[in-house]
Parts: sequence; structure tokens; C-alpha cells
Amino acid sequence: MFSDVKWIAEHLREPPANIGSYTGGSSTRNYVKGRLENCARTHPACQTSNPWVPTRLLEVTTMGPAIRLRVVPTGAWTEKKRYISLSHQWGANPTATPQLTKKTYDAYQDRIPMGRLPRKYIDAIQAAQQLGVQYLWIDSLCIIQDDKKDWERESAQMHRVYRHGFCNLSAASARSDDEGLFYDRDAVWLKPHVVIPGNNMKSLQITQYDCDSKWFVSLDNEPLYGRGWVCQERRLSTRNISYARHLVYFECASEMSSEISGGPAGGVQGQTIRNKRKEEPLFSLRSLGISESRASHDAWRRIVENYSACELTVPTDKLAAIAGVARVFHETIGSTYVAGMWTDNLLQALAWERSMPSLRRFPRPRYSEYIAPSWSWMSFHGPVGYFPTEDSQHAYADCEEVRTVPYGIDPFGRVRSGTLRLRCYAIPLVLAKRDKFGNSHYSRESAVLTAVGKYIPRSSPDIVAECWLNDDPMEESPREEYGTAAAGPRYYAVPLFSELGSVTSRTPFLLLEPRTPIWGLYRRVGVGNLHVVRPGERYVGSSSDDDEDRIVGDMPAICQKGRTLGVPLSICRSLANMVAASDQADIPAHERTDDGRCLITIV
Repeated sequence: MFSDVKWIAEHLREPPANIGSYTGGSSTRNYVKGRLENCARTHPACQTSNPWVPTRLLEVTTMGPAIRLRVVPTGAWTEKKRYISLSHQWGANPTATPQLTKKTYDAYQDRIPMGRLPRKYIDAIQAAQQLGVQYLWIDSLCIIQDDKKDWERESAQMHRVYRHGFCNLSAASARSDDEGLFYDRDAVWLKPHVVIPGNNMKSLQITQYDCDSKWFVSLDNEPLYGRGWVCQERRLSTRNISYARHLVYFECASEMSSEISGGPAGGVQGQTIRNKRKEEPLFSLRSLGISESRASHDAWRRIVENYSACELTVPTDKLAAIAGVARVFHETIGSTYVAGMWTDNLLQALAWERSMPSLRRFPRPRYSEYIAPSWSWMSFHGPVGYFPTEDSQHAYADCEEVRTVPYGIDPFGRVRSGTLRLRCYAIPLVLAKRDKFGNSHYSRESAVLTAVGKYIPRSSPDIVAECWLNDDPMEESPREEYGTAAAGPRYYAVPLFSELGSVTSRTPFLLLEPRTPIWGLYRRVGVGNLHVVRPGERYVGSSSDDDEDRIVGDMPAICQKGRTLGVPLSICRSLANMVAASDQADIPAHERTDDGRCLITIV
């Protein structure tokens, strides 16, 4: 038996037959060429019509042992030639990297000095030559970096650059200019491994595990895929090849594979990978042709959750860096795009919330300069998420008008300002302070609203609410674009819609702060979620029927009781407890309607 174990140990030291010790070698080249040729030949969803090329490309020619690289304008081309794009992370000193500028434009049309190119550029040129493609697109050398108009015009074409390229090469592991696409590796670690039971076994049992799906999980954690611009580059590319430190991967609308599998993975692991690809929003839209509104907006939310967790070197690029993806969705759903949101799904989209990991990775949620209106998730620095939504909903707010003012020529890019006019119910709130034991103070005339992790007694009113603030509620906003805080109640809750569940009715609401100088002007400072427990039922957060406490919220507030509204019975009682009983004229609003709603503007 021990001789068998010895044989297994020695066998595991041998690298897989189809994987070399260098990712720039022949085995990797054969894998990449095979997957590209198979995709171009057999995947209908990956074929592009109406050939298109960017304004400029890099031409690679061989002159004896030397390589000549130059910028080539494509405006006069009569034949649209095949090209490859590169996704990469700019180095710590971008000025050290050769860039296309007004000054270098003429010289670079003749020759770009190869000796100054980053390693990743050199590797991309080699990879293109291995694949038999003569033209490359690299952002720093194909966009005039010091020409604002050229940058705006070319950045508005990103969706075409990546969708029409033959493939995209991603320097997934490279953090600096000293790193490239290709790495030396010990291929033994990529081999499917075995698990041998302990010494008390009566017989030898060996279980083999396929590593492929594990490596796909690690791919998402590579440095490149935490960058904002690359989020859309990866998803827009018809075919994406990720050169990671240990493994090379292939992704398209129909396939995910790696060098380990050699092609589409089979078995249980293969099914896991195929399911992952189906869940990838952009690939789903392309391969499945989704046009149904709910599915499309679910896909957009997944994009937002992923993108909002990414980093950007220049914060004002936040809208531009996802504009290409927005264009693809616009082609599918046909809705109007406003600062990262869609008008045909606006009430649901307004209910975005700050994700908890943002507290650690993004300690300063406010941007120092204007990015987007406060009602958009784009205004928040850090990852965001959404409340789960159901099909059965009752709207409490109506959007009268929503508009943004573009900063430049791109309607999907950076904005100067944005306004949202809602006809809605406004409920005055004040924050409750906790004593040293963490308890909230409230009176018999008020209902306590808290967030997840704290407790309120069972004897309190049947309102359970969760409330998340965008940032420190006690810190005054320094940003003048939202005006200054107005006198009076500090916060107002604006219910958006209700969902009727089997036990609870959930009502997301915006938490707003009035601003000056316009009466009825607000900015968004947070979001809440009102849970209403139906009579005779147990709240879903309780562990037993006789629990003395309900587990809810992390940010307490006090809400004044109010009058009954003509709304569905299951939520009528609780909204009656939320709508202010005080004079409605005290609520800042442009106008009021007979149903008790106000017309307000959020900036």
C-alpha cells in the first residue's frame, strides 16, 4: 500500500501534459489559438456584423529581427482589418509610459520607441504576432491623452472598441509596468489534486478534485479586475483572454475555460462554470437576447454591484468608465439613462443601499468633487447593493421629472448636475440618541426605527424599519452643489413602494435632508426599509412566537405618528403611524395634493 502512496506522490510531481512552465510558451499559445478558432467558427452569439475599427490602431510590422510599432489612423481604410485590444492597469507613474499626445502624434505615426514600452505592451505585441494579428488597440497610444475633445469622443466609443475587436488580452495579474502578460510558473500546482485519508484507514481511497472552477473564482480576485474601467472592458469584449500569474483563461458569450480544461469544462465543475457564465450580465444579454424588462434590470443591478466595488484612479471617470456597458443595455431595453439608472425602473433603482464591506475598504464615502446627484448610486464612493424586489408592488411615489446635464458630448458619460422631482409622502424624522447601554429613547407618541443588529422591545408599535445612512449623519456635508442644511426637522422619509409578502409587507423609503435656498429641495442621505408584520403573524426575523425582541436595524430614528392613507389594507395601518400628524405645511415642498403628497426636488 505504501508503495502505491509513493507512486502517487511521485506522479503528482509531474506537471500536466498540456501545460507548460511559461504562459508565453507554445502550450499556452496553442490553447489560446484553439479556443479563438473554435469560437469564431462555432459560436453564433459571438459573431459581429457590420465590421468596425477604432479611429486609430497600432500597426506591428517585422523588419528583420526588429519590430516596428506605429500609430495608424483608420479613417481612409476601405477594408476593416482584424485587431486585438489590451486591458491593463496603468503603472504608479503613468507619465513614464509612452503616451499619444499632441506633441508625440506625428512622431508616433512613424515609429514608437520600443525601448520605452512597458513589459505588458511588449507581451501584447508578442501575443498578437503569435495569433497572426497585425493591429493592436491600447488606450494610452490610441487616444490623444492631452486632448479633452479627443478623449471624450474616443471614450464614447469604448463599447465598439471591445465588441468589434477579435479578442481582448487582459494583463490580469500585472500591477506595475515591470510586469507583463507572461509568467514563469510551476505547473505541478495546476494539476488536479488527490486527498488521501489518515493513517487509521483500512484501505487506500483516493478522491480527485478538478481545480478548474476554483481557479475561475480566483480569477475574479486578480488585481486587474478590481479596476473600474476594466469592469466594462471585460464584459464588452467579444472574447476575453486573461493572462494571470498561474493560468490563462478564455471567456466568450458561449464558453468559459482555462488551460486546465483545454476547452469547455465537463462534468459537475463544467456545469458550475457554465452557470457562472449564464449569470454574467453582459454575456447573458448578448447570447440570450434578453428583452424582458425585469431580467434586464436584474442584470444591470449585478453590474452595479460589481462595478461599485471597483477602484478608479480618477473619480470623475466613474460614469464614463461604465458608459459602454450602459449603451449595450440601452440597445436592449430602450429606456432613458440618467446617471447610472434607468427611468423605466426608477423607483426600484432609488432603493440602493451602502454595502457593509464599504465600511472597511472605502472609509470615506463622500467624493471631494461632484460625480453625480445624491439620488444616484454613482454619488457614493464604495460598493452598493439593492433590496430584493418582488413583482407585486404598490407605488407611493411618482416621478414627475428626472434629468441630468451632461458634462460633455456623451449622454452616457460624466454629468454636471441632475435633478429628480417626486410626488410623494414626506415623513418628518429626527435621529434618536442612545444611552451608554445602546438603548434608544422614545415616547409613547413615537415609533422607533432602527437598523440590523439592535433590539426594540416587543411592546413597541408594530413598525420595524431598517435604515442605512450614506455616511456620518452628524457630519455636515461640505459640498455646495447640494446647498446647505435647512432649519427644522433634520430628516424626512419618503416611501417609494410596498411589496406584499406572505408574512411581512416591505416598504423601502428614501431618507432625505432638506436643503436651501429653494423650499422643497432635498438631498439623499440614506435609505430605509419598513417591515409591517400582518396581524397574527410572526416577523421573519424572530426565532420564536414568544420572542421579547425583534432583531432589526443599526441607525435609530424617531418617527411621529400620523393619519391614515387610502392605501392597501395590509400597509395602511403602519403608514398611518409614519405620516406626520403635524401641520403638513411645515414640510418643505413645492406644492401639495389632496391625497397628502408633496412635490419635492432631490439633487
